[in-house]
Formats: sequence, C-alpha cells, structure tokens
Amino acid sequence: TTIDPVRVVDSRSGLGTVAQPFGPGETRRVRVAGVGGVPAGARSVILNVTAADTTSWGWLTVWPTGQARPSASNLNWPGGRNVPNMVIVGVGGDGTVSIYNDLGNANVLVDVFGYVT
Repeated sequence: TTIDPVRVVDSRSGLGTVAQPFGPGETRRVRVAGVGGVPAGARSVILNVTAADTTSWGWLTVWPTGQARPSASNLNWPGGRNVPNMVIVGVGGDGTVSIYNDLGNANVLVDVFGYVT
C-alpha cells in the first residue's frame, strides 16, 4: 500500500531518534509501524533513507530488528555528501527497524511511503 511520504526519523531534530548524528559503528532501533500512516501490523515498509552531513565516506544497513545484521549495505556515500536511497525492509516484531552506520558521523533521515501487511 502506498501512502503520502511522511518523515518518521530525522537525527538532526530528534524526530523518532536521538537528536545527534549516528556515530561510527552505531546501531539505532527506530519505530516504523504505527507511525506516519503505517499500521501497527505492517510486515514490511518502503522507505527513503538519506545520509546527510556526512563526515567521511561510509554506509548504512537497514534490517528488521531482532534479526542478525546483514553483511550488505543499503546506502553508500562519499564523505561530505547527502545521499538518499530507497529501502524495502521487513519490520521487527516490536514494530522497529535497525539502522547501522559504519564509518564517520552521519545524520539519518527516514521517510516512509509504503507498507505491506
């Protein structure tokens, strides 16, 4: 099901997470089910994930909370760039997804624009 895009995470302002950039090697759980028009029972979400204000090259991985972190990245960037990418990801049993930042600092923005029940 598609929905009008809604920002559910912005680490610059603290929307849906702590108001600070993701640090190197940091993982955060963020709620995606039950917010922004996504029903609590959603099994997967369609997201636009953006790395902003990056301090070095790096990458993000997004995956269902409660599962092992995959070895593949969802988003890669050169230092000093803002880079978005579409991510389709399952939702953990607690309604969250986990986001891992590998290197440097990066603000992370997450917009949801669809879900699967």
